[in-house]
Amino acid sequence: MLIPFVPNDRVEAVLAEPLAAELSPQPALFTRGLQTCTGKEFCGLAKVFTKDRAAEIAAFLDAHVNVNGHGEDLRVHFAGCSSSCAQQQIADVGIEGVLKKVDGEFVEAMDIRIGGRLGPDPRFGEHVIRKVPHWDLNETLLRIFTVYETSHAEGETFRAFAARTPATWWTEQLQPEKVEA
Repeated sequence: MLIPFVPNDRVEAVLAEPLAAELSPQPALFTRGLQTCTGKEFCGLAKVFTKDRAAEIAAFLDAHVNVNGHGEDLRVHFAGCSSSCAQQQIADVGIEGVLKKVDGEFVEAMDIRIGGRLGPDPRFGEHVIRKVPHWDLNETLLRIFTVYETSHAEGETFRAFAARTPATWWTEQLQPEKVEA
């Protein structure tokens, strides 16, 4: 949200308002880079709820990811379906709501893309993992940023790293760990 035309001598008063505490003028990396559509609550095309879940995702990632060179403009977009209202294809990490059958019931799940971008050399992100059940989404996103943290070159942003790593590599890295009996 932007509040334009605030005179300099009124900035402190505006920042003291309760809304400014809720909507920080200096949000953390994932909170400021998250974009979402209206989701299932307000759209008949959406397969999943997005708004509240997006806030939960941003808070989780802001609390658990060691922000170290990710880039100041890292973008995570969360769409409730394939219609692209949230433009998940052009995000650094794009999340798209889908359905998955689990024990005979359809549950909310997500397909995840990595590496989308605009500007010079634009491209759509590629699918790296599909049908992640909603209960595994936060941990899957955390694994994405952990893989980046443990694999990128010195000074390499998430966007640059994603541009040079193929989707198949990400898919291998994001496979659930096998538990041996």
